[in-house]
Amino acid sequence: MKIVVVGGGWLGLPLAKHLKGLGHIVAVTKTTQEGCLLLEKQGYHSFALSLGKDLNEEQKEAFETFSPDIIIGCFPPGLRAKKPANYVENWSQLSKLAHTVKAQKVIMISTSGVYPTLAEKMYECRELASQPHDSKQNLLSKGELEVINGGVPYSILRCSGLIGPNRHPARFAPRLKAISDKAPANMVHLDDVIAAIVFMLENGTNQIFNVTTPETVSKYEFYRRATGLYHEPFSMPAPVHTPDKQIMADKLVNTGFTFKYPHIFEALDALGDK
Repeated sequence: MKIVVVGGGWLGLPLAKHLKGLGHIVAVTKTTQEGCLLLEKQGYHSFALSLGKDLNEEQKEAFETFSPDIIIGCFPPGLRAKKPANYVENWSQLSKLAHTVKAQKVIMISTSGVYPTLAEKMYECRELASQPHDSKQNLLSKGELEVINGGVPYSILRCSGLIGPNRHPARFAPRLKAISDKAPANMVHLDDVIAAIVFMLENGTNQIFNVTTPETVSKYEFYRRATGLYHEPFSMPAPVHTPDKQIMADKLVNTGFTFKYPHIFEALDALGDK
């Protein structure tokens, strides 16, 4: 199949490499020509795609010329950059491009951040409560609706916190103001996210799935083990006891997907001290 990975970053680039290894024809987009040249030097077919106000006719033409069967959107919502409103428009534009090229499927990499901050188990069937217009949850939900209503078959993957090479959770522990021993660690390894995306090439059409390590522990246990494995020591603070939501992967597992790392400690151990 011809597959375009929109966003050649921490997830998109290893995903593209894996898809190429499976024999697919793969293109990876970047927002600048400079970024495309760097990818081409690494052996990837690449073209510029600047979703939002900078999208131009030349970029649309390059996308339509490649004419992908599958479109995989791997770009983050930009919540930390305080530009989340663009996220909805970006997915609107990508959905229109998918419709134009008559794509077979759009695979959206969404986030479990779409769920409300409640100390409950979160399943895909949960109704998303009405949120303030500019809230994170509302904007993420609107992004998903652009895909759902885009007129092209889709799969939406709500990923929990991503860990993997160059993204060791111990690096983030010192920035945390408080770590709870009552809140679940909702995390998933890069390898399992890539495997879930590949699984969606042939499964899960017009459905939403949580992608998170099925067996987990508290955030405090998680970060204590992570910092113990890491090469830079970090003294854990005293735990707080605030409960939080738990993302559930039952639907994905029941669909036939097998996690490489079914327990969060297995995912951590695979990282070692890197």
